[in-house]
Amino acid sequence: MALSVILSCLVMAPATRAEVTWPDLLADPDNAGLNRQFVSERLARGDLPAALSAVERLIVLRPTDIPARILRAEILVNLANDTLAAGELEALARLPLLPEQAERITRLQDIIESRNRRWRTSASLSVGVRGSDNANNYPSSGLLDFKLNTTTPATTRQYESFGGATKTRREVAGIASAVVTATYEFPNQDRDTLTFGLSHTEARGRKYEYLTSGTTTAFAGASLRLGQISIRPDIRLTETNRKTDPGSTIAAGSLTAFYTLPLEFRSYINADYSIVDRIPSTNFSTANQNDGHSRSFKLGLSRSLLPQLTLFAEGRYTAFNPMETRFASSTIAYMQSKANQNTQQAGTIGALFAPTPNLHLRASIDASDSKYDNQDPTSKKYRRDTQTRASIGLQIAGQAVSPNIQNFSLGISASTTKNDSNLKQNDYKRSDASITVHYRLAD
Repeated sequence: MALSVILSCLVMAPATRAEVTWPDLLADPDNAGLNRQFVSERLARGDLPAALSAVERLIVLRPTDIPARILRAEILVNLANDTLAAGELEALARLPLLPEQAERITRLQDIIESRNRRWRTSASLSVGVRGSDNANNYPSSGLLDFKLNTTTPATTRQYESFGGATKTRREVAGIASAVVTATYEFPNQDRDTLTFGLSHTEARGRKYEYLTSGTTTAFAGASLRLGQISIRPDIRLTETNRKTDPGSTIAAGSLTAFYTLPLEFRSYINADYSIVDRIPSTNFSTANQNDGHSRSFKLGLSRSLLPQLTLFAEGRYTAFNPMETRFASSTIAYMQSKANQNTQQAGTIGALFAPTPNLHLRASIDASDSKYDNQDPTSKKYRRDTQTRASIGLQIAGQAVSPNIQNFSLGISASTTKNDSNLKQNDYKRSDASITVHYRLAD
């Protein structure tokens, strides 16, 4: 919503001089050009109250300025001042308007009406295609490190992935998913919310089934305001079933806090704890050797350099502790489980470019360094992995093409991953791409 406000103002009043300050306006408060530029600049910064004051001065100068009055109503909606906004919109709706102006007023009235309902339900469907040039994560060397015991020399043999595959498998899969959420809005000034939902995703590989999976997630969360800090607690229960990997059930909980720092930096800190339960089966009888507890911490920063450009960065620390105590000491199962204990340090840098409210382009680079604390029982080595991942994603809203398909959106993404490991069987490269169409059923 804020982006549409910014765009409207920028179209309405392009900047023509250096940045306008409060002293400039105090020296010439009736200068319409200065006020329009001030509105544009303040909206670009996200300073809605300051922009509102300048818009209201424009309306005093020209009470019949319909675009300015619609912009005032839109800013009021963004500030959650629905009482004033509703009165302005009701008055505007009685005037002769252009079709796009009438549509904009109707959309703002719908937002107010939606917010007046304590319970809101939303649902969406997505269908698409995903492809990978190394769906089975086949190692770059095609080899597996092993050592029979501490006295024999280390050696290698040809690697075989699930099903006996001895080379890279390229695969394309169809994807379909559905998400349903119910949100309750508290009757307070901060409009705190509780959200409950359920999602399910099915992927079906065309040939080798390395991309075939089914994932169901039940989740609940909240968005709360505590002074200048926004808090978002979240709990999730996810069950995944795959054809070429063991299924799993993951119970997780997280807490995220958001805060705006000086110089317009937006920050967040996140703590997440999860319990991983791998599901043994006929094909994966030793799956439970990978069970464990994971905890992670994240710290992120972002800042808008231009109205259309935002830079962001994130640092992460993750630790995984296996459940080796469920197995008899010194057994293969015990040693394999214990070998999974690891810590990871990771980071992300990227940019989000939004030239219009209906077009978003995101590019990022992730890097991680994982250290394993115990010896791998197959290779008799201490595993260490470094991974880099470059990704790019494009989101196009249907509104960019026609108001008749505003409930649709198109997502296109691509990524390249390189995992460098001192164990040959964990060393691989892969590229992935996907195209997805989303449809919002209800909101």
